[in-house]
Amino acid sequence: MSVQLLAKLPKDKGNPTTRETLSGHLIDVILTSKILAESYGDEILHGMGLLSNDFYRLLAESLLRASFLHDLGKANSHFQRAVQGHEFVPQAFRHEWLSAWIPLAYPELYQWIFEGLDRLAINSILFAVIGHHLKFSDGSDLAPRQGAGLSA
Repeated sequence: MSVQLLAKLPKDKGNPTTRETLSGHLIDVILTSKILAESYGDEILHGMGLLSNDFYRLLAESLLRASFLHDLGKANSHFQRAVQGHEFVPQAFRHEWLSAWIPLAYPELYQWIFEGLDRLAINSILFAVIGHHLKFSDGSDLAPRQGAGLSA
């Protein structure tokens, strides 16, 4: 039996749309980031005082990698329990933290995702992933939440 991973609580609990699934959502975000880079990449770089010829490829590749990673941490039992409408139990960690932790914990995945990038680019991608909901204020978010069934 396979379980369909969700990115959000479906409007129709028994019949999630493709966009409500984790894979569908990640594809949507990746495609959107590609369009944004193509449409506005030069302007974004110009606004930062960077030359498109020097930085466009890095911007586009970094956006794609951050888009892929940004919600990967939703592939965990706590998040899936929440979006599949089961009894509410706090998630031990926010999905953004898990999304950044996954490639750090799995060297093969890290190498595949970050191949060819320097430390500054890698850190920029990880910071974008961690901060995409702006829900962290201090290091306390790194500890499991009370009531999640985990201990530090």
